[in-house]
Amino acid sequence: MVMFLGNHSSGKSTLINYLSGCEVQETGVAPTDDGFTVIKRGAYDMDADGPSVVSNPKYQYQSLQQFGISFVTHFKMKTRAMPATSQIPMDMVLVDTPGMIDTPVHASSAEQAGSGDHTRGYDFLAVTRWFAQQSDVILLMFDPANPGTTGETLDVLTKSLTGYEHKFFLVLNKVDVFEKVTDFARAYGTLCWNLSKVMKMKDIPRVYTTSTPLKKLNESSGKSPTETTPATSTVPAAELSRQRNEIINEIRAAPMRRMDNLITETEESARNLLLACRVSKVLRHDYRQREVFVYCALGAACLMGPATAVALSSITITGTVLVALVSVAVGSGGLAAARMHLREFEHYLLQSCDNALGRLFTTKTRTKDVEVRWQRTVKPELLRIAAASHEKGDSGIMALPSCSARACRGMQYVIDHEVPALRRRVSEYKEGFFQRQCAAEHHT
Repeated sequence: MVMFLGNHSSGKSTLINYLSGCEVQETGVAPTDDGFTVIKRGAYDMDADGPSVVSNPKYQYQSLQQFGISFVTHFKMKTRAMPATSQIPMDMVLVDTPGMIDTPVHASSAEQAGSGDHTRGYDFLAVTRWFAQQSDVILLMFDPANPGTTGETLDVLTKSLTGYEHKFFLVLNKVDVFEKVTDFARAYGTLCWNLSKVMKMKDIPRVYTTSTPLKKLNESSGKSPTETTPATSTVPAAELSRQRNEIINEIRAAPMRRMDNLITETEESARNLLLACRVSKVLRHDYRQREVFVYCALGAACLMGPATAVALSSITITGTVLVALVSVAVGSGGLAAARMHLREFEHYLLQSCDNALGRLFTTKTRTKDVEVRWQRTVKPELLRIAAASHEKGDSGIMALPSCSARACRGMQYVIDHEVPALRRRVSEYKEGFFQRQCAAEHHT
């Protein structure tokens, strides 16, 4: 799967049409699409709307229903019979996304309101992250008119694509429109300046500077498409073609990257689950320990009165009844107080769950990877599970994931042995594949 992200009029649809060898998506300066479109190659042309796609197990998009009907109605699938000149393999899926057009002020106000739903009707950032997780290559495209200045673009970088930096490529498209070197330098510098504010690294990742040539199909002669590039472009046409070919090669390598991405996702899931279970075990132990102490203290207080009455044989029947009633009253009030105390203690444990991580790892073993994994993925998910359990009236901590010591050892074995073994097998397969490919090219 290859996903195309970018501002409106950044050339996403134009590049998709160029790769497909036919007009699949509408193009234009103004926004031409307001939803997500999945495009794949087939034997015939067919369109399917969102409700049909997400409810059909054949397409495996059922999990998209979690984003609501507002998203589903803005989602569709296109199957196209592409010409022989198409550069899209049969097993590849392209995802065209709606252009990001909001301003930073608008994005900030929407975030303060509590959700991004106020602008699109669905959680655009969450949907983008879902597709980013499924994708093998992500192209984040910019155009000279909006070099990374929209707030939604910056939100995508900081919220939707975090953890998937190895998948996405930055592309400054339409550089053939520059007639002056100063204009090109200003646009490139503006893009790098905006990226430096959200990508906390000393070095900015490589930004591909290219353009998509116009393709004109001579249907009557059946010849290959002819490409045209403005002769007044500041950037040499050969350089544009070279970087464009690099991008296309990355796109065509998506099936090979799929194997590596699947192994990476398996390893990341195992590490996240193992960390979540270890932290949950500490939290559950602390909560259970406090729960036992509170209820034992309450039981002792309730039994003290009747025990005293039995010890004092001179007490009358009326006194015994009074003592029993007082014990029941104290027990009822103590039970309510105990439950309130446990809720407050549970809230304290969840809010200070970073302390549990500190108890599991020493200063040396608490690496940057563990810290990032905890803050970015595991901690938010644990708090979400606890909050969902609270809404149902149940205990949040007791709803956290748990597993036996044997299961934890099994996950650790997968991380230490199974994943490296899969890496070696995939590496050997890829080496053999490329050797056969080079031999075939040399033979021809």
